[in-house]
Amino acid sequence: KRLQEVTKRRKLERLRQRELLKPREDMLCKDSKPLPPPTPIPTLLSAEEFADAVMVLEFLNIFGPVFNIREAVRVAITFDKLEFALLSNNIDSILFDLVKFLLQAIFATMEEESEFNIELSQGGQ
Repeated sequence: KRLQEVTKRRKLERLRQRELLKPREDMLCKDSKPLPPPTPIPTLLSAEEFADAVMVLEFLNIFGPVFNIREAVRVAITFDKLEFALLSNNIDSILFDLVKFLLQAIFATMEEESEFNIELSQGGQ
């Protein structure tokens, strides 16, 4: 009888574990907690400009090392620095370094793609 109870408990535990692994809709989760209230971010950018700036910052953080961003921009790029660069008329801001870096990355990528396409066309003959 004790062996049956242990077997039954293990079986129920396995079923429960399988249920937890199944994808489920967030709103149907019984153990979900309410989201904390949002914290406003002080910025002079509009909502659309803020979204664009965050997107650029994420791009730089993800792909910057691939394109050697440290060579073009010597300082760590934070949201504050990016916002200042976007809002100021100062030619010494990182905006010009960033534009230069992004243009170099575009041209390098285009050149690599062109070389790759040439190799493909020559290899296909």
